Formats: sequence, structure tokens, C-alpha cells
Amino acid sequence: MSNLRLKSAGKQDLTDLAWLEKVLNRLGRRFEMSSSVSEDGSEWVAVIDVEFAETIVHIAWIDGVVHVASSPLRAASRGPRRLRSLLKHALEENGINANV
Repeated sequence: MSNLRLKSAGKQDLTDLAWLEKVLNRLGRRFEMSSSVSEDGSEWVAVIDVEFAETIVHIAWIDGVVHVASSPLRAASRGPRRLRSLLKHALEENGINANV
């Protein structure tokens, strides 16, 4: 996660991303996180399942609102700066125990 470059993410968001990495690592599979900036200047993070080369979670900061979406996890939600609760919801909707 140390390679992520996020200006929009606050200290709590970075803590929540580290929490997500811990939860995913506990599953015994390899995940990577990458970040970039969209054409409109919004920052985003993709969480990729390396084995299947599939993005499992996409997180974006758009106009001060964090958006979490994932087709494989069948969840999408957004809210003002509550990243961990959005991530936890997406994981739990798909049977992943997010209590760490």
C-alpha cells in the first residue's frame, strides 16, 4: 500500500485502506492496490485480486465524497468520508468477515 499516492484521501482514509489490506491478506490470497487520477481529476484506488487479474473493489474520491463499488462484491455505496464502513459493508455483503 505504500506505493499509493493520494492527495484527496485523508489520514483516516489511509488508515482504512491499510485495514482493508489486512482483511484481504487474511483470506490467504494475493491482492494489490494501485491508484491514479481520472480525467476529471478525481483520485481512485483499485484493489486487484492478482490470481484472477480482477478488480474486486474500486474506490474513488469525487467532490469530497468517497465512492466504493465492486461488481464481484455486488455492492456500491457512497458517503462523506466513511470509507471503512463502506468497505466493511461491501465485504460483509459477500460473506467476508470484516472484523479485524
